[in-house]
Amino acid sequence: GELHEWLLSKDKTEVSLVEIYKGGPNAIREAKLARKIMQILEDHRYALPLEEGIEYENVLRREAWRIQH
Repeated sequence: GELHEWLLSKDKTEVSLVEIYKGGPNAIREAKLARKIMQILEDHRYALPLEEGIEYENVLRREAWRIQH
């Protein structure tokens, strides 16, 4: 899908929910939708949840994933 292609094109290995809806594809600029799509990517093993979260814009973001290439 569009989000997975964007993640691959940006060479992302880890991404937070905030990063997706702030800077991701224009069609996915809402937290609820971004979360739903990441759940689909997770279900298909394209993304693995990061329990510890990641830092984005100097804030620890709990909703985050490791992207499978």
